[in-house]
Amino acid sequence: MRDTEFLKQQIESAQIEREILHRWRPKMQWKYNQETGHLYDPDGAMVAIGYAGGDGGKRPDGVNSHALQNVPNVGPLPCGIYTFGEPVEHSQLGPFAIPLIPDPGNEMFGRSGLYCHGDTFAMNHSASDGCMIMPHQIRTDMWESEVHTLLVYVDGE
Repeated sequence: MRDTEFLKQQIESAQIEREILHRWRPKMQWKYNQETGHLYDPDGAMVAIGYAGGDGGKRPDGVNSHALQNVPNVGPLPCGIYTFGEPVEHSQLGPFAIPLIPDPGNEMFGRSGLYCHGDTFAMNHSASDGCMIMPHQIRTDMWESEVHTLLVYVDGE
């Protein structure tokens, strides 16, 4: 009986420790490399390659171009931290478009209304005016994860 009580205490102690570690561990974030289009999940695994920018295909030089992030509709969404809004069915952006809400500290260059949404049927880099373009399953994974923040960055910054 004594061994059973000791074992129960050890199990309870381990469960409490796991809960504390889970609750207090620093939350990771999704990361999107603005120049390569690589998307990393909160554990650091690359899960997709997308793109952002290009003025709906009219300015291919704007796709993933850090130098043009300040040009509305042409460059990619600006570097910074974003929070996911609730996904919407959008008449122009299609199903499961995730609003990207910029952190107040972001330099937005007057830009707004950015989303993470899907590509055109042609899949020819013509769906973005600055929004982050990702496949539907990746957007679903992003929303269903417990982490709803995104860091947009370039290497070296």
